[in-house]
Amino acid sequence: MSISETGPGASGGAPWMKILLILSLAANLVVAGLYAGHVMNRDEPRRGADNQIRWIIKLVPEARRDFTKEHFRGIRDDVRAARMKRVDHMAAIVEAIRVQPYSADVLEVALQARRDGSQSRQTIVQKHLVSLLTEFSDAERAEFAANLEMYLQKLRDRQGERAGG
Repeated sequence: MSISETGPGASGGAPWMKILLILSLAANLVVAGLYAGHVMNRDEPRRGADNQIRWIIKLVPEARRDFTKEHFRGIRDDVRAARMKRVDHMAAIVEAIRVQPYSADVLEVALQARRDGSQSRQTIVQKHLVSLLTEFSDAERAEFAANLEMYLQKLRDRQGERAGG
C-alpha cells in the first residue's frame, strides 16, 4: 500500500482526532470572538485632560468624588472644544510637512500651535483643580495629598522595575 491510497482510515486517522480538531477550532473562534468584542466595546483611550480628570477623581477622598465629578463636569465642553482644535492642529502639521517648498518656519508655527493647544487644556484642568481643592477642608486636602503621594510612589516603583529589566 502506498501513502496516497484512499480507503477507510486513509483520510487522517482516528475519529477522536477529528473531534479534537473541531473542539480546538471552536475554542479558537470563541477566543477570537471575545477579543473582537473587547476591542469593539472598549472606550477610546483617555489622554490628556480626560486622563488628568480621571486621576484627580481617583485621588480625592471617597466622600467627595461625586462633588468632584460635578465640579469637573462644568469644563467638559471647554475640554472637548480644545480637543477638537487638536485635530485641526494636527492637520496643519501634516500640511506644513507636505508644503512645497518645505519651510521649517511654517512647521515650527504649526507645532507651536499644537503645544499651545495642549497647554490650554492643561490650564483648564489645573485651574479647576485649584478651585476644587479650595472647596476642601484641611483634612480632605491632606488625604488628597497622601493619595497623590502614594500614586507617585507607585509610578516610581514601576519605573524602577522597567529600568531594572
